[in-house]
Amino acid sequence: MENQKLMQFDSLLYTIYGSAPIDKIKLDILRMLYHLVPCTFCSILSYTDHEDLTATYHDNPVCFPEAYTIVEDTYIKLEMQDKNRWVSWEPDCKVYRTSDLYQEGDIREHSPIYRNCFAPYNLHYAVYATLRHDGKGLGCLSLYRDKTTGDYTNEEVMILQMIARHLSQRLAADKQTADGSVPLVNAVPTDAEEKLLDLAVRCRLTARELEVLKSLTLSQSMETWAQQLHISEHTLKKHLQSLYRKTGVNRLIQLYSLKN
Repeated sequence: MENQKLMQFDSLLYTIYGSAPIDKIKLDILRMLYHLVPCTFCSILSYTDHEDLTATYHDNPVCFPEAYTIVEDTYIKLEMQDKNRWVSWEPDCKVYRTSDLYQEGDIREHSPIYRNCFAPYNLHYAVYATLRHDGKGLGCLSLYRDKTTGDYTNEEVMILQMIARHLSQRLAADKQTADGSVPLVNAVPTDAEEKLLDLAVRCRLTARELEVLKSLTLSQSMETWAQQLHISEHTLKKHLQSLYRKTGVNRLIQLYSLKN
């Protein structure tokens, strides 16, 4: 990540963990994100966690530029027709590009969501970051682009993965405070976390590679490690080979040293 973007990223984190109530700074967060990851518009939707799969899950959209609020208002009305609602049920923060969910030229452009929320506003590409903490839904961070601008890069997806995790921590902390429960401990990222995130950006790690690196210990077998990540040992080894190549090391102990 270039120096200017690193400064923008740091400023965004300071805003997320500032003293102002989160609802008062959502628009500021989106305004900064709009410049960090260029897009036509970006939004934060609140999330209502309940067991009724036939009910609408999102509400209270905040958008920048604000003129695009109509897009998310339309989506909320059509949410029940969104075949990708399942991404909101993932237990952890995840980032998805529409191009990861659909192949170009398939039925996506004929779907009610595309016809009513994308096409009328010259939008084509989108990336969604689910906001969750301890398995509980908190909201969705979304960015949209037109077709000529192009899709979101792997680096931009990585940046959004990091922002989503921090934003989820802040949303959860404010929710606990509002509920009168004990606030989150260590909501602000530690120096070790910041160094790990910086390493991920500099080495252009994918979100999955960062997850593998974060879970690395020297006391568990490959089998146990793979089970923890819900992947096969073969897939784990492929991720490790990619991590070795990107970080310039060739041994697990060296990778562990980088992490710590």
